[in-house]
Amino acid sequence: MLIFPLINDTSRKIIHIDMDAFFAAVEERDNPELKGKPVIIGADPRKSGGRGVVSTCNYEARKFGVHSAMSSKEAFERCPQAIFISGNHRKYREIGYQIREIFKRYTDLDEADIKAEISRNAQRVTETLKKNKKVGRTVVLKVRYADFSTLTKRVTLDDVTSDFDLINQSARSIYDSLDENPAGIRLLGVTVTGLEDGKIDIPLDLY
Repeated sequence: MLIFPLINDTSRKIIHIDMDAFFAAVEERDNPELKGKPVIIGADPRKSGGRGVVSTCNYEARKFGVHSAMSSKEAFERCPQAIFISGNHRKYREIGYQIREIFKRYTDLDEADIKAEISRNAQRVTETLKKNKKVGRTVVLKVRYADFSTLTKRVTLDDVTSDFDLINQSARSIYDSLDENPAGIRLLGVTVTGLEDGKIDIPLDLY
């Protein structure tokens, strides 16, 4: 069901990454022979006199009810075929740092990406307007920066429209008017508000 006003969702996204299995995944990456086998990161109770706790485990071990913070002794009782590995936390931290640097390099949009993303959003808005026989008067550009600060600016046209070129041009003009932010841009959204029923595109000159 379509809800007006038309809004492209550029809100902050929370990505769930199962870090509880991350350590075990690193070990599987370094030792492919572990794949498909229950792996537990923690002290082997057969070598520690029954002492120790599970730091993490992979999904194969979880099938047996093993989970983080469980005693190694109980984990062994539930899954005696599990492979216990003492975790190399320094290695895990280094890999985590590398992943963070990759995200930092590739999530900011460059100038070409920004203009292309504005056009893609404008096209989606235009298609939805026409599908629902709507026209709008105000073009809104929402910008989410890498520091998660958000800026929203709008321009109100002289008349209503559902014309792609006008919506796209208006959104780009808003972007060109923004002060430069060294944080870099992560997300962009284009919205048209002030909607009315209408079937005819009305081309307008911004200048």
